[in-house]
Amino acid sequence: MSGRIFVCGDTHGMSADTQKLNAKNFPEQKNLTKNDVLIQLGDFGWVWYPIGENKEQEYWLDWLSEKNYTLAVVLGNHENYNVIETFPVEKKWGNEVRVLKRSTGDIYFLKRGGVYTINDKKILAIGGAESIDRERRIEDVSWWRQERLTFQETESCLDEIKTHGKTYDYVLTHTCPARYVNRFTDDMLKAKCSVANFLDYIDDVVECKEWHFGHFHKDMEINDGKYRCHYKNPPFELGVDERTDIEISAKDDIVDKTYFDLDVYEIKGCGKCVRVSDIKKLPFYELWYKKSFGSTMGISEEYGAMVYLHDWIKFSKQYIETVD
Repeated sequence: MSGRIFVCGDTHGMSADTQKLNAKNFPEQKNLTKNDVLIQLGDFGWVWYPIGENKEQEYWLDWLSEKNYTLAVVLGNHENYNVIETFPVEKKWGNEVRVLKRSTGDIYFLKRGGVYTINDKKILAIGGAESIDRERRIEDVSWWRQERLTFQETESCLDEIKTHGKTYDYVLTHTCPARYVNRFTDDMLKAKCSVANFLDYIDDVVECKEWHFGHFHKDMEINDGKYRCHYKNPPFELGVDERTDIEISAKDDIVDKTYFDLDVYEIKGCGKCVRVSDIKKLPFYELWYKKSFGSTMGISEEYGAMVYLHDWIKFSKQYIETVD
């Protein structure tokens, strides 16, 4: 049987942002093996200092490398590229990777613009983004020019697409296409990012089931879950709806009512939620959609996209206060 694939958001070289990978927040890991792959979506940050020179970094690299699963990284903008570029290059999953070798297991850094076949899924990985605060950072200390894609990297990416075709199971990036940036942040400097603008072109060229990324420090999706941003949420499993060996609730029951008389559903594995289709019936749906306070998620063919109950309550209270 093919292994499983998970993705997670930024870890920033910070213990607080890495806790989403502990056993409490990611209990599935106890049943995983090294055939299963967790792909971190940039701003990994745990290679910030030269290897061996920082005790905290060494602790967390060992903590991550000894996990049951295999860890791969899509590079972001907050990475020490000078150190990462010293790691040896090997062939894995059908393409080049840089390998950080540890006594407890290896960590793999994916090529920017590379096509990989991981557990029978065809994946296009495009790392990088521009730091909008680079003027306040120190080059080669807290900011590295390599965060931007070079012309050679964009050409190599396009060559790989020509070779492997335009249809993918998943596109995994750090930032998102520029046309969607305003859905995730009010800071339009991020829309001027050269990588985000290149991803606009990629979005026009390729087809994929889902596009996953980090960067914006939010957990939310748009376009019925096709484009999904990750940050605090635990690792998200790709292709769960295609699996036959994962238990899926056969019946999602209405358990309560919430603000504006919406039904509350108890969704197995996710908790209490409300349906997006119910929110669409409300006169202020467009306002909710624009604000995007909650992360939504496709749950089942029967009920469609859902919103976490606590996020709906948060929006409702703010809306009521505004109206009053």
